[in-house]
Amino acid sequence: MSDFAEIATTEQYHIDMEKARNNGTLAYNDWFNRSHYEDVRGFMRPASFYTELRPLPQFMDQYKERVPSIKYSSISPSSDWYNSNWDPNGPSI
Repeated sequence: MSDFAEIATTEQYHIDMEKARNNGTLAYNDWFNRSHYEDVRGFMRPASFYTELRPLPQFMDQYKERVPSIKYSSISPSSDWYNSNWDPNGPSI
């Protein structure tokens, strides 16, 4: 536990959770099982791609700065790092 920051879920987490809920119980359970893990204490936690470190509300103005991010960018197919065998519809983990 930090006095300055918390690990919080991303906006995308809530969007995907709502989409899964709207598709029914089976879809939600499938999404939940694929995007969460059990920690050492037995609690289910969102996968790291659904979390971010965020200042606590009382420190938001003091410690928050907007900077460029590659968070949701994609690689050009002409890049040496592009994997032509990657299936975007494949498993998420």
